[in-house]
Amino acid sequence: MAAEPGRLSILGEHLNRYIEQSPILAAGAERAAVLAIHWHQALLTGESLLTRAFRGAVSDGVLGRLSGLLESARQAGSPVIYVRVCNPPDLVTNNPIYWLAHQTGRLRCGSPEVQVLPQVAPEPGDLVVEHHRMSAFTGSDLDLILRNRGIQTLIMTGAATNVAVESTARDAADRGYRVVIAADCCVAATTGAHGAALDSLALIVSRITSAGAVRSALARDAAARAARP
Repeated sequence: MAAEPGRLSILGEHLNRYIEQSPILAAGAERAAVLAIHWHQALLTGESLLTRAFRGAVSDGVLGRLSGLLESARQAGSPVIYVRVCNPPDLVTNNPIYWLAHQTGRLRCGSPEVQVLPQVAPEPGDLVVEHHRMSAFTGSDLDLILRNRGIQTLIMTGAATNVAVESTARDAADRGYRVVIAADCCVAATTGAHGAALDSLALIVSRITSAGAVRSALARDAAARAARP
């Protein structure tokens, strides 16, 4: 996407070479998975900053972009994995987010709030994992699922960009996965928080790009495999 060179300006004259050597699907679509992080029903309810930001993002077409990306992944043979919160009753409240969740009883395991939005609901063959902290890897079988399937690249979407998406992206990068952020399929409470998270991740993840670019890469890979004798 257009902002990526600005975020990677520290690379200077090496920028173009890096981008050329870091394709979105370095090992093909079958070695990539799309993570749909926290597309909860809770985004529709309440008056939090994130909920209000999500409503604005809906009018900007985020669910349409996400739905198209997920469908492209399915068609290309890339697993689609939904990540849901599962806050236990004995949630450790060592930060404001968890304190508030505990006080209000929101996002409890199995509650309607943590069900996926119907516009982008899982389809047969998709996977759903639940986790307990900021990173999708904490308290879940996500790493085991990915390694059993030989996944090397994670294409990330979700809410909030600067919380669960960023935490999962950092964790994944430290575990050796290539991480691609579909920036226009991510939402934060403010545009400033969204942009700051992407700026922070630019030198940590493999690519920050758009849903359209990811869909094009998936389609090219699928077409190339279909053309092989």
